[in-house]
Amino acid sequence: MIPFYLAMAECWERIKRRAVMKKVVVSLCVALGFLSADPAQANKAISNADLIEEIRDLKKIISAQNTEINQLRKVQEVLSGQLGDMRKDILSTRDYCISLRPYIYNWR
Repeated sequence: MIPFYLAMAECWERIKRRAVMKKVVVSLCVALGFLSADPAQANKAISNADLIEEIRDLKKIISAQNTEINQLRKVQEVLSGQLGDMRKDILSTRDYCISLRPYIYNWR
């Protein structure tokens, strides 16, 4: 079992990394859109080989993000199971306490 606080810390770190990667992708897309608006400028500023390399890098990033998403799904499943177990424990404790009420009230 993964302790809840560790899983949440890990999730938070991954969310922060994902936000940074989104900013990188958005800025790259904006730059490419700006360059593609003027083909002559695009040829001067960036070559097809550079674009292909950037696309490969983005594919690697996307693959890594997909791996992290799958890992987070597994963590979510584990936490969901732990939450279900905790709920069962709470309900059984509540039922036990309710069953003790007559004894507590008659104790005086």
